[in-house]
Amino acid sequence: MLCILSQFPAYQSVSTIKVADENFTFGKVYRYLNDDDDKAVFVNGMKISKKLFDTHFIDYPTFVLSKLKELGVYDKAKDKLVSLNSFKKDYCDVRTYGKGVNKSLVCYVGLPKDNLFQLYSIATTKTDAIKDAYYQLECILSGENLPLISGFLVWGNSGYPISLHDIRIK
Repeated sequence: MLCILSQFPAYQSVSTIKVADENFTFGKVYRYLNDDDDKAVFVNGMKISKKLFDTHFIDYPTFVLSKLKELGVYDKAKDKLVSLNSFKKDYCDVRTYGKGVNKSLVCYVGLPKDNLFQLYSIATTKTDAIKDAYYQLECILSGENLPLISGFLVWGNSGYPISLHDIRIK
């Protein structure tokens, strides 16, 4: 399962927090596993108490869902994503990185300086990239974590990246 730090720093110069003698980076996604007796949690192999885990971390799919709700991409009343046409028209911004054979299409959803999702696609056209991004979000909302585990969906709040894999947390 995946988790992320639940609290972000008040100061931009702070990029890590120490939890149980281990430094954890803000915005980085960590793997975690519950102990058999449910009193401890292993975060990237580091054993910490369940209480400490609940204080400092949040389940990553829960985090993603809350951020999507903030953006309005997830319709609370209907309990599902907005329609594909609405997603294409109002929420998704497709950017191209590279040229020719090395061209990559990336979909951005959200507000660049506040709440931005970067969805990687293997599509070759903008229309296919938007459909792929929409499908990835549907998968996440249905409980599948493959786009999160594989890194196809990344969250940031530091604007559009200049290079392909450079979305950041401020």
